[in-house]
Amino acid sequence: MHFPVVRHGIAVVVAVLLAAGVQLPAGSAQAASPGRFALGDSVMLGAKARLVHRGFTVDAKTSRQVQTGLDLLRAKVRDRSLRTNVVVHLGTNGTFTKQQCRAMHTAVGSKRRLFLVTVKVPRSWAKPNNRVIKRCAARFSNTYLIDWRRFVKRHPRVVESDGYHLTSSGAKKYARLIDRRVDAVVSRG
Repeated sequence: MHFPVVRHGIAVVVAVLLAAGVQLPAGSAQAASPGRFALGDSVMLGAKARLVHRGFTVDAKTSRQVQTGLDLLRAKVRDRSLRTNVVVHLGTNGTFTKQQCRAMHTAVGSKRRLFLVTVKVPRSWAKPNNRVIKRCAARFSNTYLIDWRRFVKRHPRVVESDGYHLTSSGAKKYARLIDRRVDAVVSRG
C-alpha cells in the first residue's frame, strides 16, 4: 500500500531536524526515504532539497562523472545501503557508455528498480548519452526511463540560460517528474 502524504510528511520532519543540526538515531534517515535513492550531478544537486522533501535520499555533486557514480553504486551495494528504487541522472559532464550502463544495471541487481534520467546539456556527448540511456532502459525489465531531455524541450524555462542547470521552478518540476515516475512504476508492482 502507498501512503505519499505520510512519506512526504516524514521526509519534511527529518529534513527540518537535519537542517537544525539535530543528530538522528541510526536508521532514522531510512524511515524518511523508504527505498528511494537518487544519484546525480549538478543538475540533480539543484533539486536536492525538493527531492529530499519528496522522500529521496540524494547523493548529487557538481561535475560528477558516470564512472564515479557507478563506483558509488557498487560501494552502496557492498555496504548494503542501496535502496530499492535507484534514480541515476549522470552524463551531463561526459560520456555514458553502454558498458557503464550495463555495469550499473548489474550493480543495482534484479531485486531493485533502476531509473535512468536522460540529459539535456548543450554538449556533443548529449545525444549519444541519451541513446545509451534509452537503450539501456529498454533492455532490462527492472530499468525505467525518465525523459528529462524531452520534458525540457517542452518546458524550456525550467533551465537556466546555460541550457541545463535548473531554475527554481525547474527544480520543483524536476523533483515532481522523478517522484511521479517512481511512484507510477512502484504502484504497478
